Amino acid sequence: MYEKKLLIAPAVVLSVLAACAQPDPQLQAEMSAETNISMESGGNFESVDSSDASSVESQTEAGGDFTQLQAVDGTTVTETIGEGDYVLTLDADVHIPDVSPQEGTFAAKSLNLSAIEDALGNGETLSPESSGTRYISQDSSISFFVPPGPIGSALFENQNLSSYYSGANPYTKLPDEMTEQENAFVSEMTVAAQESLENIMPVSQLKNTGYQVFEDNDLSYASLSFISEFAGYPLIDASQAAYMVTDVTLGTEGVIRVNFQGFYDMGESVDTDVLSLEEVLEIVRTGVEEKNINTYPIPVTDISLAYMVENVTETSADFYPVWCFSGDVDAAIGHHPLICIDARNGSIVSMFSQY
Repeated sequence: MYEKKLLIAPAVVLSVLAACAQPDPQLQAEMSAETNISMESGGNFESVDSSDASSVESQTEAGGDFTQLQAVDGTTVTETIGEGDYVLTLDADVHIPDVSPQEGTFAAKSLNLSAIEDALGNGETLSPESSGTRYISQDSSISFFVPPGPIGSALFENQNLSSYYSGANPYTKLPDEMTEQENAFVSEMTVAAQESLENIMPVSQLKNTGYQVFEDNDLSYASLSFISEFAGYPLIDASQAAYMVTDVTLGTEGVIRVNFQGFYDMGESVDTDVLSLEEVLEIVRTGVEEKNINTYPIPVTDISLAYMVENVTETSADFYPVWCFSGDVDAAIGHHPLICIDARNGSIVSMFSQY
């Protein structure tokens, strides 16, 4: 059953940190459809060979109008699949990006230094070092670094703010344990982070489900983990079967640190047809019935079209669309892909099997 509902971003693991200012040379690195799945399984992530006849695969060619697919964005899928102790309960928000799906390659991102300077660097001019992959302010306190090797990573850091906000040890609280003031601060910092990255690499959905908090509230800062996106599509690292994450640490004085993943431009790509929501749900029903798809003791809370990224090199990365069934695993792992299905042909790409 599909039901329209107001979309509210899932609260997924945040860090709120408040500290007394003490000089310290370096801040430690920190980083609608609803889907509930009752499942039991064991192990770690499984990467499924789509050429294996035992894999659940749709024999229906992907097709259809993307406009029709967008009609299910913001709906709710509510369904219990399976029986006995092997049950998959769907109670999931459905998310469809505004841009039609593609497949192809990503390229290394072209730097917009002026946007980085304005949004992250307090207007400080960043100039390249001799290597050409590290850009620093005149006093070397602000830097933006694109490491050599596989594309997709970058690091911004403000050493002055790192020292300003250092000096306290965090502990973890769950969201319902946060005070009203702490939750308000997290919300404020979430919006500030999204606005800061809007013209660099937009992010929207938080990944984590717990909070790290400093009791000493003379100074407060937040460490937020966002799911990396490209054109609205969440990015999944095929080698880890996990979301790529962009970590943002910031306070009221500005952005302290950003660790980017999925820092890409579009390379060569073509539009591609994808299976409809109903087609992929039928694949899941069949897979659970035949016990080729794992079940879990947690609900799936999201069904989204995402991009699976693989074969990352120093010049390019391959990508293709997947239907991603995800849920909140625990406070440490946070929001995580549980089942990924190739949206072009229905083959199972990966399944979470930690339970």
